[in-house]
Amino acid sequence: MKKARELTVAGRTYLVPDVVQGLPVFNSAQFTLSGERVYPRSQDKVAATTSSKPIPGQPRLPFEGRQVRLIPDVSAAALKQKQTKEIILWHCLRAIDNDLNHGNSHLLLETALEQLQSRFHFTESTAYRLILDAKGKVLDIDTSGHDRRTRIEIYGRKKIILGLGIEQITDSHFRTLEDSQFQGHGMRKAQLYEAINKPAEIKGATPKARDTIEEWTGVSRLQQWRYDKLTHTRRSPNHAFYWDEAEQKYMPAKQPIFSKCKGHREMNKRNGNTYHTKQVPDGTGMLRQIARELRARKKYEDSKGQASLHPTSPTLPAATLERLYYFRSSALVKAILKPTRICKEGYYLIPQSRRAIKGRQEWCYMNTA
Repeated sequence: MKKARELTVAGRTYLVPDVVQGLPVFNSAQFTLSGERVYPRSQDKVAATTSSKPIPGQPRLPFEGRQVRLIPDVSAAALKQKQTKEIILWHCLRAIDNDLNHGNSHLLLETALEQLQSRFHFTESTAYRLILDAKGKVLDIDTSGHDRRTRIEIYGRKKIILGLGIEQITDSHFRTLEDSQFQGHGMRKAQLYEAINKPAEIKGATPKARDTIEEWTGVSRLQQWRYDKLTHTRRSPNHAFYWDEAEQKYMPAKQPIFSKCKGHREMNKRNGNTYHTKQVPDGTGMLRQIARELRARKKYEDSKGQASLHPTSPTLPAATLERLYYFRSSALVKAILKPTRICKEGYYLIPQSRRAIKGRQEWCYMNTA
């Protein structure tokens, strides 16, 4: 007589034989009632994907459920050109298409309307109006199918990047967030702005002034502060220093200020803050290939004389936006000595052992002009 054991699932008890048609004994924890094999994952990976708090010393993994992937440069260009509604809709449709059609860039109109309402809390009238307004910008509407059903053709990433006039990809990593974090127009715009900041897992975040962010994205200083508060952006202060030859040590730089109470005085100079987003970093996908194509395109235009770092004529101004912060003094010296660089100044990060306060971000100013 074959042995059997009891298996309780969801309050119901089943008799499971130890030997089924000559097969070896299986572990009930590895099978479902439909017979599908479930491969167990490591406890660290399960904890990293299910817990809201990251495990110390381990990178955060992308969400396994429904998610939205943002592109930092696309978000900045959309904010600058006042096309946030179209780009938000494009991100939502891309997320729906990846889950339902494996990313073939075609959706039925009724499916798109239904998913926009259920997943991202759009109203039916708002979703329909946004789709009609976005025609020719981020999507096309096709009614020439054999079944006479209206379909939406979603533009690809490269077409969106070229359409926004982006000349250079500064960050090739996606930003991943859950659907619940992309609901409500105010929160969606805040997350779009938040994508321009780097997560703590990605190295290379440098100080950024509020004026620089405003010039890059078109978002005012007050609105930046509101978005940071809404998305819980982590800010780290940066302090300016200079090398004193007489004392042979780093000294804090001073900045003159004026107040009604104390009049003219000096205070320690502060550089822009370093901002870290709480969005989860994802892979690069096709962004690196698009970045290479944009660099090759810019190099070809430079060789044709359409753009140059040196002013070759009164109608061709030189480039002025150059990198200012470096993590090593040797990298800053190498950049300053380049003949194509116009600005002969910059900051480098002071080594940890020589900082005035351990753990604080301190940058030394260098000027060779």
